[in-house]
Amino acid sequence: EAKTIAVIKASLGDRVTDVRASTRLTTSASCLVAGSHGPDRELERLLLQQNRGSRTKPILEINLRHPLVAAIAKAGAEAKTADDLSLLLLEQAQILDGELPEDPAAFAARLNRLVLQGVA
Repeated sequence: EAKTIAVIKASLGDRVTDVRASTRLTTSASCLVAGSHGPDRELERLLLQQNRGSRTKPILEINLRHPLVAAIAKAGAEAKTADDLSLLLLEQAQILDGELPEDPAAFAARLNRLVLQGVA
């Protein structure tokens, strides 16, 4: 568990403030949550729309029982695969939260590459 979280944190760098295991996720691989010192994600979005706030970095919660997270643990030594899967976790959480990935073209390329690896 700690090793998987460390791999994901290293892959994501400063894109998130923290990565932690979720106690609420059952079917999803990940979700974004606000830190304890700022507004919740919805309020932050509303404030940004009104130019009255600034974007904070979210916390990524992961479902340690999800196959995608297990694949990151398994890929640990293979840095490129672990990086790709970790970024995919973040980008999926962004999409589920109503946001676009930071770089949609890179997201599509990464997703295609991973799908083709699985098909081959």
